[in-house]
Amino acid sequence: MSQSVPPSVPGAIPPKKGLGLFAWLGIGCGGIILLGIVAIIASTLFLGPKLKKMAAEAEKNPAKFAAEMAVKLNPEIELIKSDDETGRITFREKSSGKEITLSYDDIAQGKLTMAADGREISVNAAPGPDGAGSVVIRSGEEKTTIQTGEAAKSGLPVWVSEMLYPNSSSTKNDFSTSQGGKRMGSISGTTTDSLATVSAHYKAKLKEAGYEVTDATFENDGKTIANVTGTKVGPPESQISANILAENGTTTISLVYQGAE
Repeated sequence: MSQSVPPSVPGAIPPKKGLGLFAWLGIGCGGIILLGIVAIIASTLFLGPKLKKMAAEAEKNPAKFAAEMAVKLNPEIELIKSDDETGRITFREKSSGKEITLSYDDIAQGKLTMAADGREISVNAAPGPDGAGSVVIRSGEEKTTIQTGEAAKSGLPVWVSEMLYPNSSSTKNDFSTSQGGKRMGSISGTTTDSLATVSAHYKAKLKEAGYEVTDATFENDGKTIANVTGTKVGPPESQISANILAENGTTTISLVYQGAE
């Protein structure tokens, strides 16, 4: 079928309300504050080389620049104080009034420890090449791992890896997060195969793997977009959604998934 693209492609895994990713993973501690910390660390470690090219302040102190930028970009957090003499930054979660102070050195190293809701939360980030890397968050006995770039492909569940399109080129715009035996993320790639060929591949592949399959095709501004989604009730439950875009002879595939690790 052909029609205008709606606000979201049917079949794509919808974001959760509120904290979204962290709510899905069952992370309640620290809430938006924790999300802000991860954003700050990711900005510093994964974008550090690029930040230095953006402004003199970024080159002088990339950790400070990234911290202030991450706070300003999050409407739920406000900057309280940024002190060059002590090398520390303080920000507040608007909804709860909670405040936290971080040192630029800790941010630069990607290793932080904080208390939230009666539990200690530690964050350990490890940068990789080309913007790839991982962030590990520990809260009590819970462990959450967030990965970007090529790192997001490490240890993929078999039910995901077998769905990667054959002979496709990676865009490196990959993301994954896992906690408590659950994993969700997205993997992107490109191919010269037509949209129809890719769409047919995923319909057959998902059905063969025992998924209930739905599909749709849309036209928007002269571009063709297809979505093929497979849902398996389980146990274990899992869902895979292939979002396919054909443009200028190249077909881009964004494979979004969630389910057991």
